[in-house]
Amino acid sequence: MMVEVFVPYLFEMAGRMQKLLPDKPRDEPRLHFMLSVNNLFRSLADIDLLRRTLGSEEGGKMSSKRFREESDKLFKQYLDFQIYGMAGKYLK
Repeated sequence: MMVEVFVPYLFEMAGRMQKLLPDKPRDEPRLHFMLSVNNLFRSLADIDLLRRTLGSEEGGKMSSKRFREESDKLFKQYLDFQIYGMAGKYLK
């Protein structure tokens, strides 16, 4: 399913990334976009694991209330992780 749905976007996004990061080797943007999408799905599927990991210093699972309160912060951190992972050393 992932291949059928995302292959059209893969080429489009790889082309856009290449324009934004012209020094990046041409074979990397497609791979990095595919890995990013895969990571997104796995992160969403493992949301309970995320809550447990982030709540570990509290001795257990992060509460639903705190998770909702911090969701914007978590999303920004996730985007930073994805952007820097895809752009890497080519980000100026």
